[in-house]
Amino acid sequence: MKGGKQVGIYYEKWKQLMRKPVTWLLFLMPIAASVGFGMLFTKQQTELTIPIVIVDEDQSSTSDAVIQGLKSQTGLTVKEMPASAAKKQLLQGEVDSVFIIKKHFQTELRKGKRDGLIELWTSPSSVAAGIVREIAASEIIKQTSAAKAANKVVSLYKQKYEDQGERSEIWQQAYDYTMDQWQPEPLMTIQYKIGSDKRQDTNKEKATLLFSPYLGLWSFFTMLSCFIFSDWAVKERWTIFPRIRASSIGLPAYLSQCAAAHLIIQLIQAGFAFVVFRYLNVINGGIVVFSVMAVFVLFSTVIGLLLAVFHTHAGPFYLTALSTALLFALFGGSFFPAGELFSFIQKLSEMFPQTALAAAENKDRLTDPLVWESVFAMAAVVLISWPLIVWKAGREYD
Repeated sequence: MKGGKQVGIYYEKWKQLMRKPVTWLLFLMPIAASVGFGMLFTKQQTELTIPIVIVDEDQSSTSDAVIQGLKSQTGLTVKEMPASAAKKQLLQGEVDSVFIIKKHFQTELRKGKRDGLIELWTSPSSVAAGIVREIAASEIIKQTSAAKAANKVVSLYKQKYEDQGERSEIWQQAYDYTMDQWQPEPLMTIQYKIGSDKRQDTNKEKATLLFSPYLGLWSFFTMLSCFIFSDWAVKERWTIFPRIRASSIGLPAYLSQCAAAHLIIQLIQAGFAFVVFRYLNVINGGIVVFSVMAVFVLFSTVIGLLLAVFHTHAGPFYLTALSTALLFALFGGSFFPAGELFSFIQKLSEMFPQTALAAAENKDRLTDPLVWESVFAMAAVVLISWPLIVWKAGREYD
């Protein structure tokens, strides 16, 4: 058959798809689900706080500064109460942990001492004491550093001037100036490592290479949509395929035209999703992110078709499609960093296609190894899978 008639298969398939309600459902599902669940996830994250109690036995300006510093931390709900009431709430499980600022806290801190100034009470149900301890430690480091700097200034002043009356004022000015130097930079930073030689300083909130929940959810629902969209290969296996194979069109041409019609619809879906995400300002990155999204759609479409040609009935195919999409989502980090589930699979997760999406959003550069290596891997899988799809689809009739 002529090339024009082969292209006609594509247009005919396209028109058939546009008339089916399920097509529009699978088109809208990734966008609607990712936006809806993404907003819900974001709202829960902002509302999730850790309740702690501070018992201030020192009642000094320095202890108050530490308390105010803890209260300013997002994710913490800080209460102040006497030790007896704090102990009661801890035993009842109403708070996660109790921090007791001991007497002479300010005096010892200004001498440069840090150990034993704050006592921590926890219960078996406490889950965030370590995190809060680090936050409290960062505040103490601020205070002691400022106090040491102020002491040094006063010492130098004493060596140069005889006047004793202004020392307290000078100390306070030096202390306040040093405290101001901590803003607006984060108090504590950590390093994370991706691969074997890539290290970056980052705030704790970005310690793991993870894309926004919107893009992560989109990757799962798009893959699932592409898989289900490939059920035509199962349904047409015993009806259309034998006749097409015997015609002048040929099964490979028919498969490519039908797959192209389904692919274009999903690419348009990816474009709409990208525009919506950018409009809502919920993802970073530009054309690089969209390019990787398009490659991800191609990868998902081909994998879905590969699964379809190995099934003879729709029911088992849908079950396999759902299971495969969930596995990709879990190990690829669509819902949460895979390394948080099992640390030993962190390296394995970098082999999944979601890594390209995460890296593209964080880097926005195709030249970054995490981006182009993952894109290359997806392209290689597509090139290897297509001949296998054609072979398996026609093998039943040899």
